[in-house]
Amino acid sequence: RKPVCLRSGKLTMMGSTTPNDTAAFTWTRQQAIETAQSQSGASNCGATALLNVLAALKEPMPSIREAEHAVHTNSRRYGVSVSEYLAARSIAGCTGENIVAGCATVAGGNVTSRFFA
Repeated sequence: RKPVCLRSGKLTMMGSTTPNDTAAFTWTRQQAIETAQSQSGASNCGATALLNVLAALKEPMPSIREAEHAVHTNSRRYGVSVSEYLAARSIAGCTGENIVAGCATVAGGNVTSRFFA
């Protein structure tokens, strides 16, 4: 298994040592241009984060649709009253636990994931 830690928007391979937390990067600029996945829609940052972690770990990647299905996401609502839109928008997106559960769904036992606040 490849343990990984997501903290403050940074990917850190567990067991790696870096003298400065801000110096830990997942990819070089060129690798990011070639490898990083972009969001395919509003509020699906969790599925995108999962795909990028799997790519960084060189694990088999599901399709964006499979990742979106695996990571529970509260979607924004359009074409509704302002109050309904704001209520939905206030909970749009996903939690760390949603991404961890999605990772277990698509990666099985190959990747162990945890979020730290």
